[in-house]
Amino acid sequence: MRTPIIYIAFAGVFIFLYLAAPLHSQEATEWPVDVYAQLQEGISPKVTIALGDERRGRIRISEDSWWMFLLHLRPLDEGAPLSLRTTKDLLINFWNTGSKNVQLTDEAGSYDTMGKKVYYAEALFTQGTIRTRFLVWDDPERNRRYIADMNINIGKDTPDSLLLVTQQLIALSARAYNTPPPGNLPEWLSKEESFEDINLSINIPEDCSASTFPGFNSLRGERPASEWASMWVLPKGSNWRMDLTWGPQAAESPEEWIKEQLPDSLGSEAIVEVKQVKLEEIAPGQWIGNAVTTTTFNRRETVESWRLVAAEWKSQGNTYRSLVACNVFNDKWGIKIDGMIDDSLLHSRAARWFARIQSAPAWQAR
Repeated sequence: MRTPIIYIAFAGVFIFLYLAAPLHSQEATEWPVDVYAQLQEGISPKVTIALGDERRGRIRISEDSWWMFLLHLRPLDEGAPLSLRTTKDLLINFWNTGSKNVQLTDEAGSYDTMGKKVYYAEALFTQGTIRTRFLVWDDPERNRRYIADMNINIGKDTPDSLLLVTQQLIALSARAYNTPPPGNLPEWLSKEESFEDINLSINIPEDCSASTFPGFNSLRGERPASEWASMWVLPKGSNWRMDLTWGPQAAESPEEWIKEQLPDSLGSEAIVEVKQVKLEEIAPGQWIGNAVTTTTFNRRETVESWRLVAAEWKSQGNTYRSLVACNVFNDKWGIKIDGMIDDSLLHSRAARWFARIQSAPAWQAR
């Protein structure tokens, strides 16, 4: 298996090719936003709406690459000796899915990194829409086996670079909570989270959150948490979008135009509606607030919550309206979670977005 340095180089090439390809056809349009600079940030941003010219139009940049990983601690004396076969068996059976629902890929092997002998295997779940990789290594001193359970969503075009670089290095930064982190971790692993009760520290990106995972608590029994526990790392926000419309606009309240701008178009069979928008004005023409959308498809209704910032201003006779929004999750798989999005992250995203809009005033983050 390639080293993390090679993965970083791979990711750089991937991102360069990804960003460069769609922009050639867009450079001829005098949009009032620096699209290329915006696409250099985020997990997997895409231009999903692009209409009009410098006089009138609309643009949306979306980032909806679902990804996550769990890190499991299990006692060494309860499992088979570490090997490639053990790793594949863990991957197939860990979630009680069985081999009928898991399709192993050819990605499997072992390597040495950060002083650890690591085995890995990869598989596809849920009819091939989820790619999962297990990294497994042992810590005999603490009688525990680490199982890094990493996932990306192929259906949302989440790039392999997240599976092969970001999550791998986050997982391998896991250590005893009172042990200093390795000196060669990249700068983007800027935040350290420590969990003294399970004797674990981990370095994660600033825009992620880490917490213990309660899904296995009923199975722990009398085992000590330092040997038998799970935690997960999740992005604080999901399904981001940055919207901008410009040109002559009808006189509307911000709640009215947000209801028009926020939904995605999911095809004629799906009905997407904004049921509620609540705003607080923090500066003239700038708001922060919440929204609730519903999607009705095949007689089933899905409700989503959003945290958003919005702004409206005039320049050279045109009215500009902009929206930065992301999903807010209160639970995952029925488990209550907290901190998936905070206002500091929302404000920083909005400030960078506004800085790329040629006529926009500075974002008034509080």
